[in-house]
Amino acid sequence: MLSFFAMIWDQHEVPACSAADGIHNDISSNFRPEAPSVRHPGFAIYDLSGAGSRNNLLPLQGIDPNCNGAVFGRLYQKGRSSDALSRLPPDEQGILYRTTGQALIDRYWGNYVAFLASADASTVILDPTASIPCYFANQNGVTLVFSHLENCTFLDLTNFSINEEHVRTLLSYDKIINGSTGLKEVSELLGGEQLTISKSGSFRTRLWDPRAIARDVYEPHRDTAAEELRATVQYVVEASARDRSDIVVSLSGGLDSTIVLHCLCAARPRGQVRAVHYIMDSDDASEAHYARLAAEASGCELIEILAEPQSGLDSLGRHPASVRPHRQFLSPDPAGLLPESFRTPGTTLMTGQGGDHLFLASRSPLSFADHVRNHGICLETAQGLVDAARLSGKSIWQVLRKTLPPLVGCRGTSAMEAAIAGRWTHINRHVQANLDRQSVLPDWIRVSGGLPPAKFDQVSTLLHMFQMREPYFKPGAVQTTHPLIAQPLIDLCLRLPCYLLTSDATSRGLARRAFKGSIPDEIRHRMNKGHASRYFTDRVTAYRREIVEALTYGELAGRGLIEPRDVASFFSGDDYRMASSGSLLLAYYSIESWLQTWKAIRVGRHGINRRS
Repeated sequence: MLSFFAMIWDQHEVPACSAADGIHNDISSNFRPEAPSVRHPGFAIYDLSGAGSRNNLLPLQGIDPNCNGAVFGRLYQKGRSSDALSRLPPDEQGILYRTTGQALIDRYWGNYVAFLASADASTVILDPTASIPCYFANQNGVTLVFSHLENCTFLDLTNFSINEEHVRTLLSYDKIINGSTGLKEVSELLGGEQLTISKSGSFRTRLWDPRAIARDVYEPHRDTAAEELRATVQYVVEASARDRSDIVVSLSGGLDSTIVLHCLCAARPRGQVRAVHYIMDSDDASEAHYARLAAEASGCELIEILAEPQSGLDSLGRHPASVRPHRQFLSPDPAGLLPESFRTPGTTLMTGQGGDHLFLASRSPLSFADHVRNHGICLETAQGLVDAARLSGKSIWQVLRKTLPPLVGCRGTSAMEAAIAGRWTHINRHVQANLDRQSVLPDWIRVSGGLPPAKFDQVSTLLHMFQMREPYFKPGAVQTTHPLIAQPLIDLCLRLPCYLLTSDATSRGLARRAFKGSIPDEIRHRMNKGHASRYFTDRVTAYRREIVEALTYGELAGRGLIEPRDVASFFSGDDYRMASSGSLLLAYYSIESWLQTWKAIRVGRHGINRRS
């Protein structure tokens, strides 16, 4: 998987130069001497992706000798071919520097972290999808920028300390991302943000704001919109697969992964795409029938893999030394479950993640409020009201009661704020009660910025989508990619009104219309979605004793972040068997394991390098 480490420092400051040289020597001599790199005075970046990875570094060296840098990842030019760029002409590089990076957002797209260094300042720019994690810290006058701290074993991790305030936030809802991390000394650069570093200090600015994209409303005829949506999906899927030798699609049997499989098979020779379906060994409804149907329609090989909830729960302290805990630590590793024949070097596992957010899996009646905001009262208003009623399953009077308050300026609760409130449990009730939901969320999630209510709900849930990336470094031959989470598709779906995305009064209606005749109608018309809630509940039940002991006597309780009596009370009944509680308890256990990892680092029991 993609992983990098970079340094930025003032080349005229002797202590900073000495510190940077020391880190470089550790990387070159002790860690990964073969790591591809780009180095200039005051800047260095190293590709830590590992053996078998292709070249992920695009050096920048324009006409001006004071301007240099690199792009890490994959970069495409908007509106051009689906080939990733292998070089940037000097004139294009000049545009990047003159616009201090804004041209990257406006003229290009991809999965990248860009570094632009000039005589006055250095900037770091993360692509809007944040598909590659990007964290930064300052040590000894050197700004360290990295994707996976756990992969930077050449650093002395004892220099980092726990940020309890952020841990409290994650206990409230572990999917919150706001620029802070679980370590006091480390911050996170969010998607579409720019970090500027100069002699006067450092600051962050937002180059890409989803609200600004959504305010630029694009409302063509429904059939035109469907054609454009289909073409954009095909384009981004083809681009993600262009230089991949072996592709495996994680086929859930749902609409989105079926669309991805169709687009891949339409673009590649027969036999170059295979599919895998993961069967959760639980009482959750099986999706295997739909996965088989999709694979047969696309003419590709399908294998089925059983994921058992009783498979080993990683012991405390084995969470990677990442900058924050991740519940995926305790989830099945889809790539790791693949058979050996599917795990050859260069294999890419592709998913349909992101489709729910972009195609708009929603039955909200607020789409009617958006219609009125965009068109006023007109000839189509009555039809818009009827469509909202059909979509939501409510009467027209119920739709009006729901949509009139936001139309007259009453602020509702954003979808993300509601998600936080919905994660209340008896274990995290104290941190939930003291959480300031406004301050822990980025402004584009809290403030509508003039967007109508349904569109703002869509925007505010993008934070969930941006976390689909691989959260921590896992060495191996297989790379996981989510082709739908791509800036061209995100921008298009943000500009299309919600009532157009839910055409035919149907959740994801425009996407269903766009792929009519291309995917099986049984899947295209399917309204129910598969879930794995029983799987996670069964997992908690299988390891109930270990989880109770960890939460009762561990770091969370020791730091006063949870109360042991609340843990006992929660498990004394059947609360933990509720559908939503299983995954939440695993999230708490992941946080506990992460804290144990960092406790071991602080006392020198983790085997982490301690630089002298």
